[in-house]
Amino acid sequence: MKIIFSRKGFDTSAGGGPSPIVDGRPISLPIPCSKGIARTTYAELGLGELAESASRGKVRGSDLCHHDPMFLENGTALLGQGGAAQTHLERQGVTLGDVFLFFGLFRDPEAKELHHRIFGYLEVDQIVALKDGAPDDMVALKHPHALQMYSTNDVIWSGKGGVALEPCRALPQACRRSRRSKPQRLT
Repeated sequence: MKIIFSRKGFDTSAGGGPSPIVDGRPISLPIPCSKGIARTTYAELGLGELAESASRGKVRGSDLCHHDPMFLENGTALLGQGGAAQTHLERQGVTLGDVFLFFGLFRDPEAKELHHRIFGYLEVDQIVALKDGAPDDMVALKHPHALQMYSTNDVIWSGKGGVALEPCRALPQACRRSRRSKPQRLT
């Protein structure tokens, strides 16, 4: 099994600021839609006010967003990939049974510090090539890669997945310690 770390969501260039942490839960904001067809707004996802605040007004609730990855209520996650990113995954042999860990830039609401945090995962059990069209269920969900191909090799990775409901308290502490101490060999 391979584990793939995949950076997603708002950051200082895509969106203009970090995603928020609300009541201890990381809320990854989708990036603004910059190309292709989007049919989902931040407001439709219930993220309008958060997107406006995180971007300091540069992004509005009525703006379209690239809602990807998607986490469905039935415990399924969907991730669209294409172009060089998809080619890289293929060359590395990423396939069924592998796991994507999604991380992004967040702002701690108390300390106001920026940090990266894992916010979700996807265990791959299906890889849907989109060159011959997208399945109706993925179109109905308004997945951006199902609505329009971004590259000739677009796929949607699908499988069991979910988002973090609370932070892992050990990770931030381990990161703080590692910045101050010398690297140690793990045995």
